[in-house]
Parts: sequence; C-alpha cells; structure tokens
Amino acid sequence: MTAPTCPNCAGEVLPVLFGLPTEAAHQAAAAGKIVLAGCVVWDDDLEESWECRNCHHHFATPDRTAWLTAVETAISQHGR
Repeated sequence: MTAPTCPNCAGEVLPVLFGLPTEAAHQAAAAGKIVLAGCVVWDDDLEESWECRNCHHHFATPDRTAWLTAVETAISQHGR
C-alpha cells in the first residue's frame, strides 16, 4: 500500500501517530518519517491520519492499511 498524496496541494504526506511514543517513534519523528501528535485524539475519524509536509494539511483516509504500513515501516527502521 502506498501513502496518499495531500488533497490540498498534492504534496508528500507523513503518517500522524497519537499516543505515548516509544524511543523508536521519537527517532522516526526526528528523522522526518512520522508526525507525533500527542495523547489526545480530538476526532475519532482522524485517529489514523496524515499530515502534508508542504502545507501541513491534516486529513484521514478510509485506507487504514496504508497508514498502518507507513507507521510500522518508519518505526521498524529505528528499532522497536
């Protein structure tokens, strides 16, 4: 599964990860592979969501598999 593109500007997007991050998640965020969003999910529809690198538009897609794959790939590159 591939990540979507931004519906606003067609830019590259990163998966947004909510919750208490692990050390590997911190490292993935520092490397620009994911966005850490904190522990509070303000909208259930945005729990598995994306953020555009260019315009910072935040959006969700119905394809949870692409989001999960992107998060797992980013974190596994920095240990678990």
